[in-house]
Amino acid sequence: MCNRVFSAEFFNRTSSDVLVCPLRPVERFVDLQPDEVSDLFSTAQRVAQLLEKHLNATSLTIAIQDGPEAGQTVKVRT
Repeated sequence: MCNRVFSAEFFNRTSSDVLVCPLRPVERFVDLQPDEVSDLFSTAQRVAQLLEKHLNATSLTIAIQDGPEAGQTVKVRT
């Protein structure tokens, strides 16, 4: 795990799935402040670069599951 100012990433040791999430609990993506959004995507970009290098990958899927109907499974801790 590597903490940034507003974001953190968590690596799954058994696959190439990675969760990048804001440190401040919010219900939805639209609830983040602009600086948190910037940090979140900067962190996701850095993780993507590391994954491509580590896995020798040429493509990645980056997704946001924003709410239960969108497939969000990680619960927000408030």
